[in-house]
Amino acid sequence: MGTITKIKLSESTDGKPISIGNLANTTRSTIHTTVNTAIDEVWLWASNAAGSAIILTVEHGEAGAGGEYRQSITNGNGLNLICQGLTLSGSTNSITAFAASVSGINIHGFVNRIDQTS
Repeated sequence: MGTITKIKLSESTDGKPISIGNLANTTRSTIHTTVNTAIDEVWLWASNAAGSAIILTVEHGEAGAGGEYRQSITNGNGLNLICQGLTLSGSTNSITAFAASVSGINIHGFVNRIDQTS
């Protein structure tokens, strides 16, 4: 049976929010990268500090229609749940995101890592 450990997102410094870039600058922000020996259950929230709503695109494991979803993140509305425990595994998989315009988007979250080796 595996063990479950709650960890910070791989790209978060000390558990702080991750600032999201915008695609106009061809900037995709990596949010989390998996490891080979585990299944990661990812929980993400987005906040918007900009003056108006921003479309956020999240790429879950791959870019393009097969792995992405979009959500409008309104400003001044606190934290918006954008990833509800979706899983990802493998040593080369990651979750990335970008904003449709100049971004004020920050991503908060955590991972429940399910270790399959124990």
